[in-house]
Amino acid sequence: MASHADTDVVVKFNRLPEASRRIDDAAKEILREGANDVKVRADGRKPDKVPSRVKSDKDGYLVEFGSSKIFWGHFYEFGTILISAKPFATPAAESAFPAIKLKLSRLEKFLW
Repeated sequence: MASHADTDVVVKFNRLPEASRRIDDAAKEILREGANDVKVRADGRKPDKVPSRVKSDKDGYLVEFGSSKIFWGHFYEFGTILISAKPFATPAAESAFPAIKLKLSRLEKFLW
């Protein structure tokens, strides 16, 4: 360890790990809220029989529509040769994204 015996003033910047944790926690919360917002917006547009849920994984949060038994959500979202597309997930994500982006841009307040 370095000695500071011949120094009058020592300024130590050691808050970076703490700031990093606060930013990480705040960003995760913003993304969780954003995923829930996308789910709520999509739930108002999607067919009632298509289940939806918010999941977390190692990369963040995601909204799933459908299940192994109810797999036709993507048919509504993108259409088929028999039915035209009736998007619900894409418009929900696009309408929620500006608020998520704005909140993420304000993360600098957690630095100090």
